[in-house]
Amino acid sequence: MKRIAVLSALIVTALAGCVYASPEYPALGICTGDGVRLRESPGTSSKILGKVNAYQQLVLLGERRVKSDTWYRADNPFDDGEAWISGRYVEKRDGDAVFRTALAVRMNFGMTPKKARMIFGRPSETERTKFFFDPAQKNYTREILTYPGFTISFTEGKITRVEVTKKGYAFGEIEIGEAMQIVLDTLGKPASSKNSRFTYEISPVEVLTFEYKSDRDNVDRVTRMCWEEYLDG
Repeated sequence: MKRIAVLSALIVTALAGCVYASPEYPALGICTGDGVRLRESPGTSSKILGKVNAYQQLVLLGERRVKSDTWYRADNPFDDGEAWISGRYVEKRDGDAVFRTALAVRMNFGMTPKKARMIFGRPSETERTKFFFDPAQKNYTREILTYPGFTISFTEGKITRVEVTKKGYAFGEIEIGEAMQIVLDTLGKPASSKNSRFTYEISPVEVLTFEYKSDRDNVDRVTRMCWEEYLDG
């Protein structure tokens, strides 16, 4: 089983034709079309690694200009390594430390069930259920992968929830057992603090939650971490 590492951007020399690394990366990319090709290198003549559809989320790691077009380097959501996608079909979003921590969760735990299994191997338990989502007036499939110390949930093949209760699996720079002061230093003041729980809001439908308990030295330490993105219709 691979241990989660802290997500970091690749630093390269800013020369023409190179991948540009900057504080803008990593960033979230939202695919805006159906059947958009993921490629081995930037350019329409390179090998196709897979396809993504509208609203598929990608973790963007850098960009490159090819003639007059922008191409984004992204974590491959279906396989090991990375892939390139044309900027014509990507809406790029970035944000603050809370946003980037949530982005690290997506990437480090697997954007899709297939990627999660590639990272962590076979889960100890798999649960698949169908439910009717009223705003969309259709049935959705939810898949929950359970591993020792954490669970990952997917809705319609998209990661929607990660819960961690065991040390060794990080949310960005934060692990179980970390002092809550580290959480505050890293992410700033939470949107709410109640009943030994800090909640950070990334958007109206996306939250990070940290629960804590005082140790024998009266230091508040993280006992549970949860990232969740709710369906918004």
